[in-house]
Amino acid sequence: MHSDSLTSLQTSVRNCFTGTLAHIRREGANDEVRLRLTGGECITCLVTNERALKLKLRVGAVACALVEPSSVVLIAGLPDAFKFSARNRLTGQIKQLRAGAESTEVVMALQGGDGLVALVSNLAARELKLMEGKSVHAIFKATSVILGVAD
Repeated sequence: MHSDSLTSLQTSVRNCFTGTLAHIRREGANDEVRLRLTGGECITCLVTNERALKLKLRVGAVACALVEPSSVVLIAGLPDAFKFSARNRLTGQIKQLRAGAESTEVVMALQGGDGLVALVSNLAARELKLMEGKSVHAIFKATSVILGVAD
């Protein structure tokens, strides 16, 4: 797979972000890897040292990050003073809501232009008063990110 094929990568995961590896730091048995998206936001993931070596990760390489919508937690009206254990926090506006029998799919446009999909319960969608145009924060753990690189 070449780096240009990452932009046309087809997966069953709704959130497939493409960017450039901006930072790699060893943390014990894992490497903390930061992917800078085309819009400027960063996504952090943890990769075992063994996988990082096998993937030949290097700063500047093109990569993709996969995040399942069910791994994304939405927060509305969050004061910036709050800190979370989840390393990823992206901000955007709700573009579309698709309510199902038990859950609602929330389609967001991030500040840098990328899209993100979250899956929340219908109860949570009502309690958060989610509506199109509303600004929300999406958080997810670094361990919820699957990293892919081109050969």
